[in-house]
Amino acid sequence: FLESLILNKTVILKFGKDKQDKYDRTLAYVYINSRNINLELVENGFANYYFPSGRDVYYEDFLTAWKICIENNVNLCKKSVNACSSCTKLEDPYTLKNTCSFSCDINNWRLKSEGRDKIILTDRAFNSGEELKFNLNLTATGDTVFLWDEKNKLVLWKQY
Repeated sequence: FLESLILNKTVILKFGKDKQDKYDRTLAYVYINSRNINLELVENGFANYYFPSGRDVYYEDFLTAWKICIENNVNLCKKSVNACSSCTKLEDPYTLKNTCSFSCDINNWRLKSEGRDKIILTDRAFNSGEELKFNLNLTATGDTVFLWDEKNKLVLWKQY
């Protein structure tokens, strides 16, 4: 998708507050003419939104793009059809709870924050009413937590 948008084209990089994140990755908005390519990646489900330096002037645009992705049910935003997806909840950014009336197989489910934090859940039963605690490294400026099932379908996402 990205290649079809930018390959062999001149792009303009617009930097926000920081030019690099703590992992030395370049942080820039990629533009072709007036098109924000980063925004199109999120809207089409090829990326989730991420603001490592804190929310900036584009935050609301990216949140809207993510919501459009959810509505369109595409790629990273494709909704899980797993029976446990409708009753698995985030109580807070660090606690996942099974509110189902039955146990769930959550083998290979992925819990991820906006940054590089990613937890792959192991082969175990997630019993009805059980809570699982996690140690995610969330930013002080707010963060979003995502949960995908074993088929990489979106179970939930929540902003903090």
